[in-house]
Amino acid sequence: MHERSSKSPWVSIWTQPRETIRHIVDTNPRRSFYWLAAIYALQSILFLANYLSLGLTYHYLLIFLIAILLSPALGTIWIYIYAWLFRMSGKWLGGKAPASHVRAAFAWSKVPLLINLAMWFILLMFSTDYVFIQYSSGPSLFFINVITLISGIWSFVILVQCFREIQEFSLGRSIGNVLLGYALGFILFFLISFIITSLIGMTSKS
Repeated sequence: MHERSSKSPWVSIWTQPRETIRHIVDTNPRRSFYWLAAIYALQSILFLANYLSLGLTYHYLLIFLIAILLSPALGTIWIYIYAWLFRMSGKWLGGKAPASHVRAAFAWSKVPLLINLAMWFILLMFSTDYVFIQYSSGPSLFFINVITLISGIWSFVILVQCFREIQEFSLGRSIGNVLLGYALGFILFFLISFIITSLIGMTSKS
């Protein structure tokens, strides 16, 4: 039995992921779910807007407003899809955590992405003309890549530790659960992209 922290889970998840997720799933697995979903999707949409250089076509405030409006719904969909994949891969490895616990673990592993949001807000304040334009070099691109790498690694570590707790896995099996789930996600989204691209191609020829 882990000692439960008196800190807010938004604070304790950074350094005590196992104790934090155990407290969350034992009390309210849906705690802060939609806030976490919005954070997950918002930073992803802003990164995609930069990658696609949408700032060349649209005003940065319009991009930001649309991202805010879409993020809760998109984040919820993404979390449900990935939680389903992680639960399936976890079952293959002997895990028995219920779907609500897997969703909670995945959602709370995204707290480090708050670093990404802070980065985007800084860029929006000091680099408005280029924040959503992809460059092959420059301080903004380096800043984005470094921050994204740091938050991504931290998020991965938290997710592994959360799965260790809710699935009662060893470290190795928990890492396998995460890697296999992400591999399934890559395959799924590749197939969806291939189907959509093929349909668009067939439509354009007809």
